Amino acid sequence: MSLPDELLLSLVKVVSGEDGVKVAKFLGKKPEATDDEIATETEIPINEVRKILYNLYNSSLTTYRKTRDMKTGWFIYHWKLQPARAKSFMRSQRIRILKRLRSRLDYEQSHDFYFCSNPKCPEMLFEEAISLSFRCPTCKKKLKPYNTNKLIDALDEKIKRLKDEMSSGWAMGRAGLEPATSRTSTE
Repeated sequence: MSLPDELLLSLVKVVSGEDGVKVAKFLGKKPEATDDEIATETEIPINEVRKILYNLYNSSLTTYRKTRDMKTGWFIYHWKLQPARAKSFMRSQRIRILKRLRSRLDYEQSHDFYFCSNPKCPEMLFEEAISLSFRCPTCKKKLKPYNTNKLIDALDEKIKRLKDEMSSGWAMGRAGLEPATSRTSTE
Protein backbone atom coordinates (compact mmCIF):
# COMPACT_ATOMS: atom_id res chain seq x y z
CA MET A 1 0.00 0.00 0.00
CA SER A 2 1.37 3.42 -0.93
CA LEU A 3 1.82 6.31 1.48
CA PRO A 4 -1.22 8.25 0.19
CA ASP A 5 -3.38 5.11 0.66
CA GLU A 6 -2.04 4.59 4.17
CA LEU A 7 -2.65 8.25 5.00
CA LEU A 8 -6.16 8.10 3.60
CA LEU A 9 -7.02 4.96 5.58
CA SER A 10 -5.55 6.36 8.80
CA LEU A 11 -7.58 9.56 8.32
CA VAL A 12 -10.71 7.54 7.60
CA LYS A 13 -10.10 5.57 10.79
CA VAL A 14 -9.83 8.80 12.82
CA VAL A 15 -12.98 10.24 11.22
CA SER A 16 -15.16 7.11 11.07
CA GLY A 17 -13.51 4.22 12.92
CA GLU A 18 -12.87 0.64 11.77
CA ASP A 19 -16.15 0.38 9.87
CA GLY A 20 -15.16 3.52 8.01
CA VAL A 21 -11.96 1.78 6.93
CA LYS A 22 -14.03 -1.14 5.58
CA VAL A 23 -16.18 1.32 3.62
CA ALA A 24 -13.11 3.15 2.28
CA LYS A 25 -11.42 -0.09 1.24
CA PHE A 26 -14.57 -1.15 -0.63
CA LEU A 27 -14.85 2.25 -2.33
CA GLY A 28 -11.18 2.04 -3.26
CA LYS A 29 -11.91 -1.04 -5.37
CA LYS A 30 -14.63 0.61 -7.48
CA PRO A 31 -14.98 3.94 -9.29
CA GLU A 32 -18.18 4.55 -7.29
CA ALA A 33 -20.81 2.63 -5.33
CA THR A 34 -24.23 3.17 -3.78
CA ASP A 35 -24.82 2.97 -0.05
CA ASP A 36 -26.83 -0.23 -0.62
CA GLU A 37 -23.91 -1.87 -2.45
CA ILE A 38 -21.52 -0.82 0.30
CA ALA A 39 -23.81 -2.12 3.07
CA THR A 40 -24.32 -5.45 1.31
CA GLU A 41 -20.64 -5.99 0.56
CA THR A 42 -19.25 -4.85 3.93
CA GLU A 43 -22.10 -6.32 6.03
CA ILE A 44 -22.43 -3.01 7.88
CA PRO A 45 -26.02 -1.85 8.53
CA ILE A 46 -27.22 0.64 5.91
CA ASN A 47 -27.85 3.41 8.46
CA GLU A 48 -24.29 3.04 9.77
CA VAL A 49 -22.91 3.09 6.20
CA ARG A 50 -24.79 6.32 5.51
CA LYS A 51 -23.50 7.88 8.72
CA ILE A 52 -19.93 6.91 7.79
CA LEU A 53 -20.33 8.27 4.26
CA TYR A 54 -21.66 11.60 5.54
CA ASN A 55 -18.79 11.87 8.05
CA LEU A 56 -16.30 11.22 5.27
CA TYR A 57 -18.11 13.69 3.02
CA ASN A 58 -17.98 16.37 5.73
CA SER A 59 -14.23 15.76 5.92
CA SER A 60 -13.92 16.05 2.10
CA LEU A 61 -12.70 12.46 1.85
CA THR A 62 -15.66 11.31 -0.28
CA THR A 63 -17.96 12.85 -2.82
CA TYR A 64 -21.20 11.73 -4.38
CA ARG A 65 -23.27 11.95 -7.53
CA LYS A 66 -27.05 12.04 -7.09
CA THR A 67 -29.49 10.41 -9.53
CA ARG A 68 -33.23 9.81 -9.38
CA ASP A 69 -34.74 6.33 -9.64
CA MET A 70 -37.42 6.75 -12.33
CA LYS A 71 -39.60 3.96 -10.88
CA THR A 72 -39.67 5.06 -7.23
CA GLY A 73 -38.76 8.73 -7.55
CA TRP A 74 -36.16 8.31 -4.80
CA PHE A 75 -32.66 9.70 -5.02
CA ILE A 76 -29.76 7.29 -5.36
CA TYR A 77 -26.35 8.44 -4.15
CA HIS A 78 -23.27 7.13 -5.95
CA TRP A 79 -20.27 7.57 -3.64
CA LYS A 80 -16.56 7.67 -4.42
CA LEU A 81 -13.38 8.31 -2.47
CA GLN A 82 -11.35 11.46 -2.93
CA PRO A 83 -7.84 10.26 -2.05
CA ALA A 84 -6.30 13.46 -3.43
CA ARG A 85 -8.08 15.39 -0.66
CA ALA A 86 -6.40 13.44 2.17
CA LYS A 87 -3.34 15.66 2.17
CA SER A 88 -5.32 18.91 2.23
CA PHE A 89 -7.61 17.53 4.95
CA MET A 90 -4.55 16.64 7.05
CA ARG A 91 -3.08 20.09 6.50
CA SER A 92 -6.31 21.84 7.52
CA GLN A 93 -6.50 19.70 10.66
CA ARG A 94 -2.89 20.50 11.51
CA ILE A 95 -3.54 24.22 11.06
CA ARG A 96 -6.56 23.96 13.38
CA ILE A 97 -4.49 22.04 15.96
CA LEU A 98 -1.62 24.52 15.64
CA LYS A 99 -3.99 27.42 16.39
CA ARG A 100 -5.33 25.62 19.46
CA LEU A 101 -1.82 24.83 20.70
CA ARG A 102 -0.70 28.43 20.24
CA SER A 103 -3.78 29.66 22.08
CA ARG A 104 -3.10 27.27 24.97
CA LEU A 105 0.56 28.31 25.06
CA ASP A 106 -0.39 32.00 25.19
CA TYR A 107 -2.81 31.28 28.04
CA GLU A 108 -0.23 29.30 30.02
CA GLN A 109 2.44 31.96 29.54
CA SER A 110 0.20 34.86 30.49
CA HIS A 111 -1.29 33.46 33.71
CA ASP A 112 -0.01 32.43 37.14
CA PHE A 113 -1.59 29.32 38.60
CA TYR A 114 -1.94 28.14 42.19
CA PHE A 115 -2.69 24.70 43.59
CA CYS A 116 -2.82 23.00 46.99
CA SER A 117 -1.22 19.70 45.78
CA ASN A 118 -4.43 17.73 46.34
CA PRO A 119 -5.41 16.12 43.01
CA LYS A 120 -9.11 16.38 43.93
CA CYS A 121 -8.91 20.16 44.29
CA PRO A 122 -9.01 22.62 41.40
CA GLU A 123 -6.14 24.79 40.30
CA MET A 124 -6.82 28.48 40.17
CA LEU A 125 -5.54 31.70 38.74
CA PHE A 126 -3.61 34.21 40.85
CA GLU A 127 -6.58 36.58 41.03
CA GLU A 128 -8.80 33.88 42.52
CA ALA A 129 -6.06 32.63 44.87
CA ILE A 130 -5.48 36.12 46.27
CA SER A 131 -9.21 36.61 46.86
CA LEU A 132 -9.15 33.37 48.89
CA SER A 133 -6.09 34.47 50.91
CA PHE A 134 -4.14 31.65 49.24
CA ARG A 135 -6.27 28.95 50.93
CA CYS A 136 -7.89 26.16 48.94
CA PRO A 137 -11.68 26.55 49.10
CA THR A 138 -12.09 22.75 49.10
CA CYS A 139 -9.53 21.38 51.56
CA LYS A 140 -8.32 24.65 53.20
CA LYS A 141 -4.63 23.82 52.55
CA LYS A 142 -2.22 26.57 51.58
CA LEU A 143 -2.12 27.32 47.83
CA LYS A 144 1.32 27.20 46.22
CA PRO A 145 2.50 28.51 42.87
CA TYR A 146 1.94 25.95 40.16
CA ASN A 147 4.93 25.57 37.86
CA THR A 148 3.78 25.32 34.26
CA ASN A 149 7.27 25.33 32.74
CA LYS A 150 7.11 21.65 31.74
CA LEU A 151 3.75 22.18 30.06
CA ILE A 152 4.97 25.33 28.31
CA ASP A 153 8.08 23.47 27.09
CA ALA A 154 5.93 20.56 25.88
CA LEU A 155 3.59 22.93 24.03
CA ASP A 156 6.58 24.74 22.48
CA GLU A 157 8.02 21.42 21.33
CA LYS A 158 4.70 20.20 19.93
CA ILE A 159 4.21 23.48 18.03
CA LYS A 160 7.75 23.29 16.63
CA ARG A 161 7.32 19.66 15.57
CA LEU A 162 3.97 20.39 13.93
CA LYS A 163 5.37 23.40 12.04
CA ASP A 164 8.36 21.30 10.89
CA GLU A 165 6.03 18.57 9.63
CA MET A 166 3.87 21.10 7.81
CA SER A 167 6.87 22.71 6.13
CA SER A 168 8.41 19.37 5.15
CA GLY A 169 5.49 18.57 2.89
CA TRP A 170 4.24 15.00 2.96
CA ALA A 171 5.03 13.99 6.54
CA MET A 172 2.53 11.52 7.98
CA GLY A 173 3.43 11.89 11.67
CA ARG A 174 0.75 12.13 14.33
CA ALA A 175 1.81 15.52 15.71
CA GLY A 176 -1.15 17.20 17.25
CA LEU A 177 -3.17 13.99 17.48
CA GLU A 178 -1.81 12.97 20.87
CA PRO A 179 -3.68 14.00 24.02
CA ALA A 180 -2.77 17.32 25.61
CA THR A 181 0.08 17.28 28.10
CA SER A 182 -1.01 17.62 31.72
CA ARG A 183 0.43 20.02 34.27
CA THR A 184 2.84 19.09 37.02
CA SER A 185 3.01 20.97 40.30
CA THR A 186 6.11 22.06 42.15
CA GLU A 187 6.25 20.89 45.69
